[in-house]
Amino acid sequence: MRILSLRFENINSLKGQWFIDFTQAPFDESALFAITGDTGAGKTTILDAICLALYHQTPRIAISESQNQLMTRHTANCMAEVEFEVNNKGYRAFWSQRRAKNQLDGKLQKQVTELAQQDGTIIANKISEVKQQVELITGLNFSRFTKSMMLSQGQFAAFLNASDRDRAELLEQLTGTEIYSVISQQVYENFRHAKEQLTLSKSQLDQLELLDDDAKKAYEQEKKTLATDEQTLIAEKQRWTQLADKLRQQHELAQQELKAAELEKSASELAQKNAQQLTQLTLAEPAEQLRSVFEQFSHHQAQITELTKTIEQRNKNVLETQQVVNTHQQTLEKQKKLYDAELQVITEKETLLNAKVIPLDSQIALLTDQQKTLEQTVLQAATEHDSAQQQLLKLTQQQQQQQTQVNDTQQSLRKLTYAEALSDKLPLWHHQEQSLTQQVQHYSQLKQQYLQDEQQHQSTISQEKALLADIESAQTPFKQQQNQLQEILERHQELLTAFECQSESELHQQLSAQQQYGQQLNDCVNITTNITTIEQQLSDINQQISEKNSQSQTTEQALLECRTRFKQVKQQVKDVELIVNQQQAIMSLSHHRENLSPHQACPLCGATEHPLIDEYKHVQPDEHQQRLAALTNELQQIEKQGKSINSDFDRLASAIETLNNQQQQLQQQLINSSNQLSDKAQGLSEQMLSGNNNQRIANLNQLIADNNSSINTLQDALNKLSVLSQEKEQLQQVTQNEQKQLDQKISQQAIISNQLVSQQQSLQKLSKQLQDLEQQQHRNAQQLITEIKTLTGDETLPFLSEDENDVLFEQFKHWLVEKSALLDNWRRDKSSLESLEKSLLDLNYKIEQLNQQITTISQAYDKHQQQLNSVTNEVTTLQKHWVELVGEQTIEEIRAQLNRQKNDADNTLKLKQDELNTAQALFTNTQAIIENLKEQHHQQSKKAEQANAAWQHALAQSQFSDQQAFEQALMDSEQKQAITVIAKNIEQQQQQAEHLQNEVKKRNATLLPEIEQLRQQEVSAENRSQCEEKLAEIELSLKQLQLNLGQLQAILLQDNKQREKQSTLFEHIETLQQHFDDLSHLNGLIGSASGDKFRRFAQGLTLSHLVYLANHRLEKLHGRYQLQCNNEEKLALSVVDTWQADTVRDTKTLSGGESFLVSLALALALSDLASAKTQIDSLFLDEGFGTLDNETLEIALDALDSLNASGKMIGIISHVDALKERVDVQVKVHKKSGLGYSELSPTFRIVP
Repeated sequence: MRILSLRFENINSLKGQWFIDFTQAPFDESALFAITGDTGAGKTTILDAICLALYHQTPRIAISESQNQLMTRHTANCMAEVEFEVNNKGYRAFWSQRRAKNQLDGKLQKQVTELAQQDGTIIANKISEVKQQVELITGLNFSRFTKSMMLSQGQFAAFLNASDRDRAELLEQLTGTEIYSVISQQVYENFRHAKEQLTLSKSQLDQLELLDDDAKKAYEQEKKTLATDEQTLIAEKQRWTQLADKLRQQHELAQQELKAAELEKSASELAQKNAQQLTQLTLAEPAEQLRSVFEQFSHHQAQITELTKTIEQRNKNVLETQQVVNTHQQTLEKQKKLYDAELQVITEKETLLNAKVIPLDSQIALLTDQQKTLEQTVLQAATEHDSAQQQLLKLTQQQQQQQTQVNDTQQSLRKLTYAEALSDKLPLWHHQEQSLTQQVQHYSQLKQQYLQDEQQHQSTISQEKALLADIESAQTPFKQQQNQLQEILERHQELLTAFECQSESELHQQLSAQQQYGQQLNDCVNITTNITTIEQQLSDINQQISEKNSQSQTTEQALLECRTRFKQVKQQVKDVELIVNQQQAIMSLSHHRENLSPHQACPLCGATEHPLIDEYKHVQPDEHQQRLAALTNELQQIEKQGKSINSDFDRLASAIETLNNQQQQLQQQLINSSNQLSDKAQGLSEQMLSGNNNQRIANLNQLIADNNSSINTLQDALNKLSVLSQEKEQLQQVTQNEQKQLDQKISQQAIISNQLVSQQQSLQKLSKQLQDLEQQQHRNAQQLITEIKTLTGDETLPFLSEDENDVLFEQFKHWLVEKSALLDNWRRDKSSLESLEKSLLDLNYKIEQLNQQITTISQAYDKHQQQLNSVTNEVTTLQKHWVELVGEQTIEEIRAQLNRQKNDADNTLKLKQDELNTAQALFTNTQAIIENLKEQHHQQSKKAEQANAAWQHALAQSQFSDQQAFEQALMDSEQKQAITVIAKNIEQQQQQAEHLQNEVKKRNATLLPEIEQLRQQEVSAENRSQCEEKLAEIELSLKQLQLNLGQLQAILLQDNKQREKQSTLFEHIETLQQHFDDLSHLNGLIGSASGDKFRRFAQGLTLSHLVYLANHRLEKLHGRYQLQCNNEEKLALSVVDTWQADTVRDTKTLSGGESFLVSLALALALSDLASAKTQIDSLFLDEGFGTLDNETLEIALDALDSLNASGKMIGIISHVDALKERVDVQVKVHKKSGLGYSELSPTFRIVP
């Protein structure tokens, strides 16, 4: 990855827009450059701008939508853009942020980002996507970028001198080896989890309870016995169900027999009621056979009458039509004469139109077209003439103006005689002015730097004295804090030893185990309480079932008694009804009995003796009717009572069924709860679960209390350990901070000592530079003054000092501007004079051409005007002649009028002819219709005679005496249909009664043997109620047996599940054991709860590789030293001094310059390590050179030159003078005094 260019605006103290192109001069000639400037000027801001463009953040300051400390004060926007190259492919990254409405106090707006290729193709424009794509393209995230391309010496000096623990943390941050710690912790967690799973599975295996072989065989034998009994009860239930069904069918047959008798009685009553109508229906049948003959005779008579009336009306129509035809013939003759006269007039007008009017119209049209053409030509000539006159006037005015400008310009050019020489000298004087200005500014900067360095030198002396005092005072409290830390560690270990634990995690495991044990006890208590509740509910339901069964038996007995009484009373009602009906029949024949006389035959039976006449006269129905009413009322009361009892019986049966279902559910819940208790109680002693439920709950509650006491003890210990751990961490943090501060102060004291020597040398060098610069400035000024006087001949130049030996730069700059403006004016006047002279010649030529054009246009205008006047007069004469012939009408209007007149005449004649034709056709049609009607009348008369003969013959052959008798016998269709329906109903009821009687006999013949066969199988009952009672008893026994069988099956099924679970657990434990063995071995190698084991191993490998890379860099930087890892301490570093027989030294023994070289080697090595996937072609080193002496600095710079020669672009940020002299290419950052702003060299400024 190589940085190609950087463009930024308003970042930190660098106000304005700046652009640094690392591919152009001077960077293309030397890839080693320095970013120089005073402390605080803003050198590191250039690196911040690169970070902003790529990753939208900097190592020092964070940016958000509500905060941006990087934006230059008193500005409303900032921006950074970097062009970079990866694998020979160019990209551009852009970032910016502004305030609302570009106001200085406006609210910060959303950041704008973009990543694109060099050809402009946009890759991403969202913040998260841009950052993600940059990391994907470069292979560097922000952390690796700041460690591989932007190297800070201070950071790696801390790495070099850090303790093992601090070095591990720094190495993890710098190289990204956090994953190894996570892997180590995950291996340990997987091992611990596998161990817990294995222990839990073995515990579950121990807690399984299985039936022994004898108990299982006993249960299976009992299951077989119950199954056999179940089949027996099912067969018995089927036989009793068949008997109940047969008895029900027998009852239905009795009901059908009663229904057949009722149907016979209903048919007889209906026949008696409609006897007269049925007789009339008998007479209507012969009359209905003659209906068609009679209707045909009547139809022909009606048609003859209608035809006679129609013929008379048509004869009247013929006379009227003849009169209409005569009238239309006269009208048509008159219209033909009018038509001939109108046609003669139209012909004469058409002759005039074709002979005179049409030729005259053509002539007028031709002359009118010529008139229009001449008018346009005359108008165009007049327009061209006016336009040419205006253009001539305008050109004449321009000619006068340009002649005046030529004269003025010639006079102005004569005033500046030395303009040619001035144009050659003026750029040189501008360059000399800039050079002198830079020398003055450089002198001023050197002077200011000299004063600042002298003041800083005095300040450094004071800092060294104060720092020595601080080091001495800081050592005492540091020793006291170390003693306090040792006391806390001893107290922490005592608490762990009291519980036989090695760490807090083991103590947490004990607490977790106790808590799980407590949860198990609570679950057992809850399940036992639930079992007690279920048992109580079962007891209550069993008692309710017993009560309901007793009530059901009592209700069933009452229902049987009610049914018996109902049958007895119903039979009595039938008997009394028969007596009452007989009495009513006897009483209904009293009128016939009164007409009977002794020894006369009865008209009904023919008997001549009537012995019971006197007895029947004294029959009174009141007594039997009262008895019938009383019995009917009693029967209704019994029926009502039976329905009430039956409803109570059904309600009790439903309640018993509901209670049985609840009983089964509670029994299943009891089995499930017992199984749950067995599962939860695994691991508890049998003594704790012995006794009744109340004793179990008491034992479990005592265990819960003891377990809670243990949990509280462990919790108190953990709380104390937590407090001690916090105190330990706080004290360790304080101790580490104190140690770091003390080390920093000692390091600062050494650095300050070196700074004092360097500052003294720098002051001497600055003094010498100030003297040389002042002399050079004076010589250059004298040379410039002499040259200007010689050229201009002016001895009193406005920019000279009072002694005329020096230049006043502001006045000189203003003088140069005036001369430049004067020279520019002279050049413009000269160019303008040439253009004016050329333009004046063009104007003269145009004026001459325009005068000739005006003359030609005037002549043509006069000629065309004469032609127009002649044509206009001729058109007027012809138009007057047209009016005389046809008036104001056009040819089209005349033709249309003639066509309308001819069409009107044709239409009128045709209308009259059509009216005559219509009248003649109507007359002819009417005559034809009359002839047709006469023929129909003749034919119909013949048919009427035949129909009359047929009717008279049929009437004579019938039973009717005359036509009137026949008509009286006829019935209308509705009346006949109603009587027919009654006859069919009577016939259907009789057939249905006969069918029911036959069906009853047939089914009784089959049903009675079947009932007898069931009774032979010991299935016998006196009535349906007894049969249903027996069936209910069998069903109750069957349900109880099935309940017992279900309980046995549940016990055996649970045992089978337990055995399957045991087999599954054996296989699962074997799998877990293999997995645990693998994890145990892996945990022994790299696993640890803190993640240190594998992390330290990986960090050791990373450090070894880092040392290998650093030693390659040290060979080029300084061949004396080599780094090596300490074998005793894995993350410790030592230095091998090859000039002292490979003596191994501690890194803390290195001097400041030696530490810098080693740290620089480590920084470059770490850059190689962090950028393993991406080639780094740009490096930026931030500070670190101020502590080096001249010799060491030369060594470091030689090493950087070698890196430069390898193709890398290297940027060094420093304020060291020796480095500025050694590095030719520099990006200088100048601090403006008093404003808080800085700026780069003008070369890098972007001018809007």
